[in-house]
Amino acid sequence: MFDFSAKQKTYEISGVKIGGDPGLAPTVMVGSMFYNGHTVVKNPAEGVFDRAEAESQLRKAEEMSDSTGLPTIVDLVAENAVAAGRYLDFMVDTTEMPIFLDVVSEDAMVTSIQYAHDHGMLERIIVNSLNPHTGTQAYQKIKEVGCKSAVLLLHSTKYMLSSNKDDLLNELIPKASEAGIENILMDTVVLDIPTLGLASKAIHHIKDVYGYPCGCGAHNAIASW
Repeated sequence: MFDFSAKQKTYEISGVKIGGDPGLAPTVMVGSMFYNGHTVVKNPAEGVFDRAEAESQLRKAEEMSDSTGLPTIVDLVAENAVAAGRYLDFMVDTTEMPIFLDVVSEDAMVTSIQYAHDHGMLERIIVNSLNPHTGTQAYQKIKEVGCKSAVLLLHSTKYMLSSNKDDLLNELIPKASEAGIENILMDTVVLDIPTLGLASKAIHHIKDVYGYPCGCGAHNAIASW
């Protein structure tokens, strides 16, 4: 379907292969849990949620993965480190899927990365995400604990209406590599319907030139609409 110039990078994180040539490697599905407005969450500040319903939704995702052949990763969204810890405990007890650790503030993200390390979860964790505004403490913590996987969020007001993300890549890739990140994933950012096309074009360009696994939250276009 596509003939890319660069050799496509492929990673395996907690049993899920990510990247490669479209049509040869299955696309990885990513579904969010515990986000603002998610019906299973009862108290987002304390991480209180309906465990039975959350488990039911995870089982449906696993069934969909089995029936389609498309691997699944869960994007775990948390308001703070306390909630993130409770959600992480639940995820590790309930499923073997890899986990995008998506914590709202940088301080809470740093604390949550340490929590994942202390509780033996780090190999399943993909930091979501590192962006041009991410401070040094996040990179330092990633390097300190040996986290190997992260998403680079290619979002900047300067390049919002451009599909060329090369300047952002050249800024973020060296930082991630220096911090010890080996499994680098790219999020080309969808904010609304106009940016969906730009994000899709950016995915093709990045895979063609750099070979990194890429994705975007295409549903954001519909959600904003």
